[in-house]
Amino acid sequence: MDATLFLARFIGLSFVIASLFMLFKKDKVIQAIKSLLKNDGVLYLLEIISTGFGLALALGVNISAGWVLPVVIAFFGWVLALRGIIGFFFFDLSLRKLYSSVHFEEIYYPLGFFILIIGMYLAVAGFIG
Repeated sequence: MDATLFLARFIGLSFVIASLFMLFKKDKVIQAIKSLLKNDGVLYLLEIISTGFGLALALGVNISAGWVLPVVIAFFGWVLALRGIIGFFFFDLSLRKLYSSVHFEEIYYPLGFFILIIGMYLAVAGFIG
């Protein structure tokens, strides 16, 4: 199996499951995010995981394959890696300031549907491939 198709299936199904949980359990997700932002150790661990997973995605996909799916996966990987790296250097400002400045509760449902659509695209493209 091609690594790109595997990553599309994995990320796509993960996004679909996470977005459905977001859409049906808003109170639990908001509470979890607020408690996550209070714990520096968990935030630092999140930055490490984000950077490593993002670099693995970005560097592990062959974008010269000539179709959209590898580019989408590589783009997602670079965004994830950059978010993690920025989180390292601006640790106190990164997620806490982003969460408070974005008004997360106002864009919660549109964000959940956006993640669902991206996840469905990746899953379908990965399985049809």
